[in-house]
Amino acid sequence: MKFASQLMAVCALSAAFISFGCSHKGSSSVANRKHTTTTRQTPKVRDNSTDAAADRAAKLKAEKEAERKAKEEAEAAKLAAQKAKEEADRLAQEQAEQVVVKEEKVKVVESKADVDDSHRYHIIIGSFKHLQNARQQCEDAISKDFLPSIMENEEGMYRVGIYSSATEKTARNKIAQLRKSHPEYVGMWLLIEKK
Repeated sequence: MKFASQLMAVCALSAAFISFGCSHKGSSSVANRKHTTTTRQTPKVRDNSTDAAADRAAKLKAEKEAERKAKEEAEAAKLAAQKAKEEADRLAQEQAEQVVVKEEKVKVVESKADVDDSHRYHIIIGSFKHLQNARQQCEDAISKDFLPSIMENEEGMYRVGIYSSATEKTARNKIAQLRKSHPEYVGMWLLIEKK
């Protein structure tokens, strides 16, 4: 009986030892498995829908940027064109206001209008060495409803005038007006008659 109780005690102790060893060993392997599981990296799965959305967003952003730049360039070109037009208009106005002025002694050779002696400021559209050429210029001016006159200066040059005035200001204003209405006479100039 004593032997049987000792044998039971040894079996119980062995079972306890085995149980203790297994649980320790088991916990170690569980811990090792946990460690292995946490250190192992899972492969990333590429999400095609996210990439496509990002690509669309980037493309949309690029298109908006290109549109903004195009608008800026168009606005800059429009502004540059407007400035160029203003500058061209200003230069044209300056040229229109610039009048070549010559002062010389002349005598009237032929006239379709009554020339008043007080009218010393003559608008000249042509100057010729030969009277016949001056007469042809007069015919052209008559066809455009002018009453021209031919004046000869001291050097024998024939000046074809289409308008005479008593004041320089009136003559200059008429030149500006005629340059607009008759661009073919844009080179007209002002002769101031010496008395």
